[in-house]
Amino acid sequence: MNVMYINNISMNYGKIKALNNINLTISKGLYGLLGENGAGKSSLIRIITGRQKPTNGEVIFNNASVKRNKEFHQALGYMPQNFKAPEDMRCYEYLTYVGMYKGLSMNQINENIDWLVNILNLNDHINKKIKNLSGGTLRRLGIAQAFINQPSFVILDEPTAGLDITERRNFRDFVSRYSEKNTVIISTHIVSDIEYIASDLILLKKGNVISNGKYKDQLNEIQGMVWECKDREDKILSLRKLVENYGGIITNYKGEDPMENQLRYISSIKLSDTSVSAIPNLNDYYLWKMWRQQ
Repeated sequence: MNVMYINNISMNYGKIKALNNINLTISKGLYGLLGENGAGKSSLIRIITGRQKPTNGEVIFNNASVKRNKEFHQALGYMPQNFKAPEDMRCYEYLTYVGMYKGLSMNQINENIDWLVNILNLNDHINKKIKNLSGGTLRRLGIAQAFINQPSFVILDEPTAGLDITERRNFRDFVSRYSEKNTVIISTHIVSDIEYIASDLILLKKGNVISNGKYKDQLNEIQGMVWECKDREDKILSLRKLVENYGGIITNYKGEDPMENQLRYISSIKLSDTSVSAIPNLNDYYLWKMWRQQ
């Protein structure tokens, strides 16, 4: 089984500290790397893939540094946040080129292209020139090239940007199945990209890991602290003030109907008679952890 150790990684850009002493262990499963824009996710991804040298620390893959590590780069599938491809190439030409670069035979390349085209719904686009693709289709091509060698270690940086609802669902189903036997890291600021499919969750804020562990274990941290209340608008407004005064956090609010507003909040105590206990979700946990680290 592949294991990656991220040891004491720091990254400075002049006086700006993008990453601060990051330590992680990554093995099989689907890892959600979640954080706001500017949290340091892309810097960490570039360092993990060996594309950027950290200020301090090292990344070890199967007992060897990722630098000039042939085993790692053969096992790796990677899609950068700003994925681009030669615009005058056709999609199948580009995927063939990437497959050849990865050392695949033509039979393997053709089989894997057929597999990915069907999964990612690229059938109508495979013969198009890349310059004629929409943003969402280009994104799916980027996902396809990351999987062309059926890698055992996959890193995807903001993979769902530009995808519609159906494409996002197909993507989640695909990577969820794939991660059952492999390692997949999804870096994103969109909670729904990884909710319900991540086995592990890493939260970054301002270059620091503020949470790291099994997804279910992390949600258990706020078990019994999440509440929902449906009531009149004036009652909900009063409850909002109570939540703020008692050091809680509001995670969702719906106020379309004056006769029945809805508030979801996190608090160590129940703050109204009409509040009922709710099952924690990833959005609750994410907002709670970010709020606590202010």
